[in-house]
Amino acid sequence: AGNKPARPKSILQAHMKRPREAEPPHIGLIRWLRSRGADLDGLEIRESPGGGLGVFATRPFEPGAAIGLLPSAAIIDPVAVLHSDDVARAA
Repeated sequence: AGNKPARPKSILQAHMKRPREAEPPHIGLIRWLRSRGADLDGLEIRESPGGGLGVFATRPFEPGAAIGLLPSAAIIDPVAVLHSDDVARAA
């Protein structure tokens, strides 16, 4: 019998694809954010010198100006994740 890919157990797992060998893992995050309407114009998500990922400006912004748009569809709601995760529901 062939090996089937594991069925995603949560919203996050269902939407995050395995990163391609040649691309950094955060590229999948950027693709996921944009697919949900996030506006990242003037922003770059990349590895931070301090570790982990960071959001960096790629151009100047006016004081008080919005620097991006993150619609609710691009926010991972922990309550929604708990309700969609078989393990969390069983706990």
